[in-house]
Amino acid sequence: MFNKFKITALAMSLLFFSSLNALDTNSADNSSSKSLAQKIVESLKIPDLHSKEAIDHLTEDFVAFLEDDWYYYYNSNDSLSASKVVESPFQYVDLTIINNNRITTYQYIYFPDEKQIHVSRKQFVPAGKDVVLDLFEERKKDKEYKQSHETDYYASYAHNTTTSRVTYHVKDNSAMVNYSSLYSYNLGDKK
Repeated sequence: MFNKFKITALAMSLLFFSSLNALDTNSADNSSSKSLAQKIVESLKIPDLHSKEAIDHLTEDFVAFLEDDWYYYYNSNDSLSASKVVESPFQYVDLTIINNNRITTYQYIYFPDEKQIHVSRKQFVPAGKDVVLDLFEERKKDKEYKQSHETDYYASYAHNTTTSRVTYHVKDNSAMVNYSSLYSYNLGDKK
């Protein structure tokens, strides 16, 4: 015979396991990205009035990176036990998504008075030396980017009209491309 406690425990177990299934790293579907976005929005302490809009923005941000056996972890204001900014009005989340092709990091900062989320995204993409050198040669011809700096091992380019940057790094036989951008989302502007 099941009593109320056993029924509640069974229901909670089913809910827990269905939540785990939604975060299954082998099925990068829309529910996985929305579930991750929900966790980020809760950590940023975005009020209910704007949470659906924020979840939509964040889901759009990283859904493409939830592929190929992905994994994630994040830190926020309350990650450090000695944090003095847990209750700060300004909340941040530092999210890392790893898949078989790249590592992508996001830094989200929520400014509640302005109803704005600032986002810094960096992608680290390893590739063969020849591939990266070919990409570098293509970038040198791209009029939308201007070279910021170059050494024997790396070159960095800034987009002319946005905050996007691309850096090519080659050392010995290993190489990597870093894509970086900064942008923001205004919450409450949708009508």
